[in-house]
Amino acid sequence: MYFVCWKKELLPRRKLFPPMNYEALPKKEVLGTITVSHMTAFVAEYIKFDQLGVIDNAHKAQADSHEGGVESSLCLQLAELHSQAVDAPKTGKWTELPKEAKVSVFPDFMMKSDKPSYPSDKVLGKLYRECRAFKDSIARDVPLKKPHIVPYLLVPNFQKYQEEAKELYEEYSSQLITLMNLYGIETEAELLSGCFLKLHSRLGREKVEIAEIVSRIMTKIRENFRSRFFKEFDLGEENREVVGIISEEMQRKASAWYFVAYSHKQTTNAAENEPNETPSMQFLSFPWLVDDVMLSIRVKKTFKVQESQSIVASISESVFKVFEDERHVLLQSFQDRLQKKNFISTAMPGVSVAMFGSSATLLFRPDSDLDLCVLDPRLIARQSELDRDEQIAFLKTLHPVMKKLFKHARLVDSARVPVSFFFCYFSFTKNLSAPDSSRFSTVVVENTRFFPQVD
Repeated sequence: MYFVCWKKELLPRRKLFPPMNYEALPKKEVLGTITVSHMTAFVAEYIKFDQLGVIDNAHKAQADSHEGGVESSLCLQLAELHSQAVDAPKTGKWTELPKEAKVSVFPDFMMKSDKPSYPSDKVLGKLYRECRAFKDSIARDVPLKKPHIVPYLLVPNFQKYQEEAKELYEEYSSQLITLMNLYGIETEAELLSGCFLKLHSRLGREKVEIAEIVSRIMTKIRENFRSRFFKEFDLGEENREVVGIISEEMQRKASAWYFVAYSHKQTTNAAENEPNETPSMQFLSFPWLVDDVMLSIRVKKTFKVQESQSIVASISESVFKVFEDERHVLLQSFQDRLQKKNFISTAMPGVSVAMFGSSATLLFRPDSDLDLCVLDPRLIARQSELDRDEQIAFLKTLHPVMKKLFKHARLVDSARVPVSFFFCYFSFTKNLSAPDSSRFSTVVVENTRFFPQVD
């Protein structure tokens, strides 16, 4: 499958890499008649030696971790081995994955849950995390909140239109249920948006055509009910566009529609209904058929009590929303950070290790630093600041531990405040002074920001 796109903005800006010049190996030939034993031997050989999937996964992982990507020498080698592995059943020349290509840590988008992984900073990793966050935000196992009536959308004396609104609401509901049953549409949201999760099996792949049909029907339903709403006010559609033409009486009628729709009791179990009644659904779109009138109620309404939020409440709500939207990625990354912190604690008995900064508050991003405060009680007990040599000496004892976690870990003793620096977007800071010290500094090393630490 392929597609052709002539949009120049989507074409690669860098020079295209030349295609691989792969010369196919000769096919394996067997003299004489092919017997069952030949077939059995072939199947056994295929099961034993096939490495196609392994090479493919290695190519993905190595392309993500190597600076040259798919153009690196190792990935070019794997690409050629992949072609040979595809032809191996015909040629009998089975390939093996080179030792240097074996992968121990995989990018997160490959979803190797049983293997160590890291958040990829390439486009596949970014797309993967965005999709996971979106999926988690819309597919949670959390019961939906029941709709409630907002008092300021109820205009005084709306009850005079309530009985009429009930009749029209039942008619509107009946038409929507008929349409949903016809095509197997399950929710009101799907009906209004045209994005169907599933339809009747007999409809096959006709989602686009059905969406257009449903859209036209819904437009007709909307026009019909809007016409009936405004009929008693002797207004044509063109006149209703005039600013200020919406009267308070129209607002009362719209409020009645709103009250009837939002107070309707939805039942999905026939046992809950009266005899001879069918299960009913709640259709909240009914009052919004006259959305212009509903909007006028909201705009013109004068509030006696202005709703306000304190700064603390606003921040709390924002933090909660971030956590709700990205909890899967956050919790997975937090577990990884916690494991690294515990590893250091176990490897250095007698030393206290604590997380601080964004890691401790769960407000970090996947590429945020891991901020650790390491306290050696034996040194702190002196109640005096350590000199530079003592700071470096202590970091040197920690360095072998960091090398086990990050192979690129190195000590930066040339900085004003010695720090331990290592790859994978994690920073390490160390509390090196007495508890009552209050002098802080910030160190920047190779574009990695080290958060305030005790000097």
